[in-house]
Amino acid sequence: DATSCPGGCCDGTTCVPDREQSNGRCGTGTPGAACVGCPAIQECGAGVCRNRACGDGGPCLVFVSSSQHNGNLGGLAGADATCRNLAAAAGLPRANLFLAWLSDSSNSPATRFPTKSTGPYRLVNGTTIANSWSDLTDGALAAPIDVTEAGAAVGQAAVWTHTRPDGTAGGDANVHCSNWTSTSGGGDIGRTNRTDATWTATPTNGVGIGCTVGNGNLRLFCFQQG
Repeated sequence: DATSCPGGCCDGTTCVPDREQSNGRCGTGTPGAACVGCPAIQECGAGVCRNRACGDGGPCLVFVSSSQHNGNLGGLAGADATCRNLAAAAGLPRANLFLAWLSDSSNSPATRFPTKSTGPYRLVNGTTIANSWSDLTDGALAAPIDVTEAGAAVGQAAVWTHTRPDGTAGGDANVHCSNWTSTSGGGDIGRTNRTDATWTATPTNGVGIGCTVGNGNLRLFCFQQG
């Protein structure tokens, strides 16, 4: 109780003085209260179970961009900057650690994403789309990526990707708007309303979607990295 365990929590009949334990037991901050077990995606901090960081077993946030763009994204760097700016404007945590789910002729999420999380990937509204990186890249999602950084639902929309379901570069037409620097030619896409492999690799009759302004104002998928 509070008298016999004034500075910690009770793990059965044992007083745990620090309220934070590496074995997953966690105090509530109330002296003498029972220790509780934190779920695997959480850790004990200041006596409270809280989500681990993305990349440390905690949830990684995912959204589809509210903004729409032609194929000249400023390369992969420009697309990543778009994701980070949107995340920051929406007040998402660690906004500077978002990258676009996008490939060019030599780089892809499989090669350039620093985080291949063992924890879940979730939309900003809490919906889980995959339980881990391996689940994310197995060819199917648990739910479509159809919510923006601000939590607004998006119906059916096309998204620039040039990325296969396993996270490597490629697509139906193997085109990427000249590494996302041009409004000429075509680019491979995915769809916000799909959960099978076509969420990232949608058939386009082998030609892609036109990169021009008139034909190619598409969105981006954005993934938190830490």
